Amino acid sequence: MSATLKGSELSARLGSAPLIQAPGRVFPVEIRYTPESAQPMEERVTAAVASAMQETSGHVLVFLPGAAEIRKTIAACEPVARRLGAALFPLHGDLGPEEQDAAVAPSATRKIICSTNVAESSVTIEGVQAVVDSGVARILSHSPWSGISRLQVEKISQASAIQRAGRAGRTGPGLAIRLYSESDFVRRPHHLEPEILRGDLAQLLLQLAALGLSWPDLDWIDEPPRELREHAADLLTMLGVLDSRGRLTEAGERIGKLPLHPRLGRLADCAAGFGAPRAGAELAARLAEGRMRVEEGTRSKHLSDIDALLAADLSYDARRLMQQILDGIRNRQGQASPHALDKAVLAAYPDRVARRKGETLLLSNGRSARLDRNSAVTSEFLVAVEVDDRREGGGLLVRIASPIEPDWLLELFPERVSTLEDMVWNREPERVEQVNSLRYDQVVID
Repeated sequence: MSATLKGSELSARLGSAPLIQAPGRVFPVEIRYTPESAQPMEERVTAAVASAMQETSGHVLVFLPGAAEIRKTIAACEPVARRLGAALFPLHGDLGPEEQDAAVAPSATRKIICSTNVAESSVTIEGVQAVVDSGVARILSHSPWSGISRLQVEKISQASAIQRAGRAGRTGPGLAIRLYSESDFVRRPHHLEPEILRGDLAQLLLQLAALGLSWPDLDWIDEPPRELREHAADLLTMLGVLDSRGRLTEAGERIGKLPLHPRLGRLADCAAGFGAPRAGAELAARLAEGRMRVEEGTRSKHLSDIDALLAADLSYDARRLMQQILDGIRNRQGQASPHALDKAVLAAYPDRVARRKGETLLLSNGRSARLDRNSAVTSEFLVAVEVDDRREGGGLLVRIASPIEPDWLLELFPERVSTLEDMVWNREPERVEQVNSLRYDQVVID
């Protein structure tokens, strides 16, 4: 379940289940802290790697938050690796099986392995004698208010830091260099809060509904918060997966059989219904990865960010998932419809509709956002597919968008469209005027 599981607490919640300790053989690991610095992460890592390579004779394992940081660090570490005759390897979930095997395979040549926390507990790498710990990881969190899940770079817990350092002591005495101070380590939480207390519960609720169960039917080790449970139910109802009484709809039964989040299941199901099953399956598989890759400088060649996304290379995992989706929707083939994929995206993200006003996007939930300057979307109305909810300096940034026509809102979601009459004072002719507006949620259509 977890290498940093709180065993005593779990034992108590399971009715005093026996707790068996199996520590194994652990060699001493010297823990070294470094002072705070304004240097870029890759430069700090490079200095720590150079020190670790000189003081030890085995491989060096570097923990970084994501693939982008890994690429920067590998580029920065190349001179050090070349000088010391070491090989550089990335290790993260985006890589194919062969590339991951190359990083973890035994080797007589010294290796510098730059990894996400996939190497923290699930992978054992022989010959590691030194660990460089950035102290951060990308951690999933969900905002019920905005409806946005995000992978945010955050500090790891003490338990994760101890687990990372332990990688240096598997086969002999080792060295762990933490790129943060000891006082910083002491202030960190002992364990990370379970994902069920902070994540999106829509997929879990769909699974329960498919089994004919509800939240109170199960005895939870960590009971999901009421706010997250209610948001999950609202989302599934909005997607047409559950009816007003919380029961699975016909579409919900189909979507519940797909290995996808309900949003993406809705996308694939609707795309098939609109006559574009393959394109819908491929897009759903790419979005399910959570690592949407668009080659920079290529968006201008496409009419939308979705087209640019589909033009990028398809990873091994995405290809495999795409085939699973196609197998699940093979009997769901509708008549070909114009703009099938764009309409399917709208059906999956009906709460992410936005209207462009100058450089600002007005979202249907009342919030405002900015569109990424590299976006290929030029239409007035759009759907925000990937949204970066940044805590520092700028609020919401829409990175991936899909163009829509306002008529589609009336076609697909007539129940969300309303009319509003308002009396306003017009200063120029000095008269009161009646303004009638057609709205989709809080976005004015006309």
